Amino acid sequence: MENHANIKFRKLLVGVIMVFVAIVYLLPLYLVLVNSFKTNREYMISMISFPSGFNIKESYVAAVQQMQYLNLFKNSLIVFVVSMVGIIILGSMTAYKLSRVRGKFSTIIFLVFLSCMMIPFQGLMLPLVKTIARLHLLNSLFGLSITYWALMTPVVIFMYHGFIKSIPYDIEEAARIDGANGYEIFFKIIFPLLKPITLTVITLLGLGIWNDFFMPLLVLQSPSTYTLPLGVSMFYGQQSGKPDQWPAIYGALVISIAPIIIFFIFMQKHIVYGITNGAVKG
Repeated sequence: MENHANIKFRKLLVGVIMVFVAIVYLLPLYLVLVNSFKTNREYMISMISFPSGFNIKESYVAAVQQMQYLNLFKNSLIVFVVSMVGIIILGSMTAYKLSRVRGKFSTIIFLVFLSCMMIPFQGLMLPLVKTIARLHLLNSLFGLSITYWALMTPVVIFMYHGFIKSIPYDIEEAARIDGANGYEIFFKIIFPLLKPITLTVITLLGLGIWNDFFMPLLVLQSPSTYTLPLGVSMFYGQQSGKPDQWPAIYGALVISIAPIIIFFIFMQKHIVYGITNGAVKG
């Protein structure tokens, strides 16, 4: 009986801890969402209460107009697409070559890429910015995308490498006998087979690129080129001193995180699937 009571107590304790942790994580999201639908008067009266209605004029409409949301969203989308296309193509092709070419030289190059993952971002920050400046790509969305190519390609090579090693080499040999060249073999045969790990790369690294604040802060200088995280930060800095702008600030936070939350909800199943397949097959 005593052991049974101890088991019940432990389960209850674990349940209480899980509920407490859930509240800690969800409380900020609740406050942002609830306050984004309040009028300024309701916000000043109480931060934690429910709004009397779905007021969007003082929050969402004001945020979209004042911080030029559509332009910020367009910039973030451009950086996201250009970065992911470059990272996936460069990373998958490099990983394919390194996994198919046997020898010490190939192994050394692969280890060099792995070592890049261990260098702290602070050690790469200044050389990257100086390189972008010498290429005259500062304050450019394309220049920002190139920095993500440099920062994230080693991680992508590591993720693709193990997955590609699981693909039978006989498939490529049969394609070569039929007259296919190297590019045709990769893009028509190998790359479609990489769909699970490609979707995982898009989801995991895409979240980081979309939410990144520091790299856009270093590269982008003009408000017309700002991405969403940088634009929201600047909007907060401009409006936080005005007592009647807090609903608009909360509205800006919601519409900035909503696209990536929706994206993650649709893509999350591919994360575990792609990583698991890569781990088992590699």
